[in-house]
Amino acid sequence: MEYIYSFFSILILLWKIVVPFWWIWGPAFVLYVLINNWLPYIRRKHWQSINWIILEIKLPPETTRSPKAVEETLQGIWGIVGSVRQSQYWDTFKRWKTLKEKYLYGSTQDYFSLEVVSLEGEIHFLIRLPQKYQKLVESQIYSQFHQTELVEIEDYIKLVPSTPLEKGWDIWGKKFILSKNDVYPIRTYPDFLDIVDSSKIEGMMDPVANLIESLSRLRSNEYIWLQIIARPIDNDWQAEGIKLINKLIGRVEKKEIGLIETEIRDWIEAIESTIYLLIHNEPKPPLISEDKRKPGESLISNLSPGEVNTVKAIENKISKKGFETKINLIYLAPRKIFDANVARSVQSFIYRFGSSMNGFHSDPEVKIMPAGFKNKSEILKRKRRLLKMCLQRSFWEQNQNEWNKASILNTEEIASIFHFPSVSVETSVISQQLKYKKSPPPAGLPTE
Repeated sequence: MEYIYSFFSILILLWKIVVPFWWIWGPAFVLYVLINNWLPYIRRKHWQSINWIILEIKLPPETTRSPKAVEETLQGIWGIVGSVRQSQYWDTFKRWKTLKEKYLYGSTQDYFSLEVVSLEGEIHFLIRLPQKYQKLVESQIYSQFHQTELVEIEDYIKLVPSTPLEKGWDIWGKKFILSKNDVYPIRTYPDFLDIVDSSKIEGMMDPVANLIESLSRLRSNEYIWLQIIARPIDNDWQAEGIKLINKLIGRVEKKEIGLIETEIRDWIEAIESTIYLLIHNEPKPPLISEDKRKPGESLISNLSPGEVNTVKAIENKISKKGFETKINLIYLAPRKIFDANVARSVQSFIYRFGSSMNGFHSDPEVKIMPAGFKNKSEILKRKRRLLKMCLQRSFWEQNQNEWNKASILNTEEIASIFHFPSVSVETSVISQQLKYKKSPPPAGLPTE
């Protein structure tokens, strides 16, 4: 009884403290609720207003450019699509402009998707992007692939029922995220090369060959969509990589101390010295630091060859432009012919990019059927969630849905996953291959 009385006494005390100041916390609470409900609504309206287009990349009979050319293309796209980024918050004028666009119009960082799809065994290489970037992105692709043709097509999602699970169809798929910290690199195309010159693709043990082989095996009414949704980000993520490198090599980081912090530290040291003098009747001896290294010095000479390679690999990853990336894989087919093993071979393609440093694994929040899971209603819910993600190719803010989190990949890593097959790959199954060598684009076509 005494505990209950104490509990209500505390509630009464809090009530007396909180109520008189309602005019402070009340409006703040209402504003917080409004913003958290307004932002998802206005962002959805903004995304619905975007005019999305899909460009099919039609390949010439012989593709001799390596993934390096795709990497250079992504570098250019990063500069185009990423022209309005979070760094604008640091500029006073642009900061208010960006806040207005964010909270009044729902504007967020634009993004695009690179897609390899198999429609009943016919393979298509696609890029989906806002129409306003079409000409600029086309110029970037043509600058690297002169004989490639870009054709605007209808969205392939219209080929399947809008509600396949209710129309006698079934689905299987996954969303892939990095297994470790984003700054650790995955296996990239230089690791698959037998030759030194990475500008050429001959001699490359290309994982795309296995992907094409798997996708070409689909039968009538079978569909596989592999989507790489990428959003350009600033270079702020690279700071975490630098911090990790310093930790791995034992480098002493120089700590920046502000004026106020310096004053407080000096006062504390003066008080401690005075107290020590009064107690021991002698001055306080100076502190001896266990680490006598100066800021900037490291212990890299003590690292093993494997640790040195890890440091170099991290340095290489953070030296390139980055994208927040989501990789979706989905297989759709009528239940009477449904065979998820077809899509699992595509899954193995993604896993081939794993290394001792990093790799991909299935996002547990999106996984359709975790081990030992038998709740049919939950499985159906997860299937619908995955289908919605693949249909919309949305890029919600990460803090809105835990299952919508992204990984950071750089241009080299994305180009390793999405590039065009070499001449050694059988291309008869790739959609409408160019049967002639296309003339190069006009000389005056802009490349920036």
